[in-house]
Amino acid sequence: MILTHITIINFSKTVLLLQIFILFAFKIVYPATNKHGIALVNGTIRTINPENPVAEAVYIIDEKIVFVGSTREVREWIKPETDVIDLQRRLVLQGFNDAHVHFSDGGFSLLELNLRPAKSRDEFAAKIETYAASLPEGAWITGGNWDHEIWPGKKYPDRRLIDPVSANHPVFVNRLDGHVAVANSPALRLAGINRDTPSPDGGFIER
Repeated sequence: MILTHITIINFSKTVLLLQIFILFAFKIVYPATNKHGIALVNGTIRTINPENPVAEAVYIIDEKIVFVGSTREVREWIKPETDVIDLQRRLVLQGFNDAHVHFSDGGFSLLELNLRPAKSRDEFAAKIETYAASLPEGAWITGGNWDHEIWPGKKYPDRRLIDPVSANHPVFVNRLDGHVAVANSPALRLAGINRDTPSPDGGFIER
């Protein structure tokens, strides 16, 4: 197996949102390039090998894993010039390369209004009304992930639909692709957007 880097993560909390912050706070990336060897010991190493799914230690030489096993067994590989990293039971995963991740957004969305289940414009508005009733007056309503493509008529929502159910709250909720959002009149006023506001470069304000 060829390595470019090793990701070590400490998952010490159970609340998902806290896990997100902990991942960013405790993520450690080590270059796997020591030609004399790198030993990871005392870890929880996910091997992706069904016959040996979890190991305590690995030994790496010149970006290649040459041993996977227990901390006791890996000691036989360790030399004076070896870099030894005590994982202290931290989780080790293979290096991930992903070109398009919104990891923190996924965590924050758990604290916002989820409109993905709405199957129609009326249900969309009703969910906003119910959510607004749970908030103090003036609190923002954000979140969204609505999909008008599954609604009868496939018509975009607009401020006229949601103003009657959200008069005391600014609303800004995005479509599931993140490229379209609807705002109510209070939100538009706070943003200084009116009939005369030009559309931004590369975007469009639907009136």
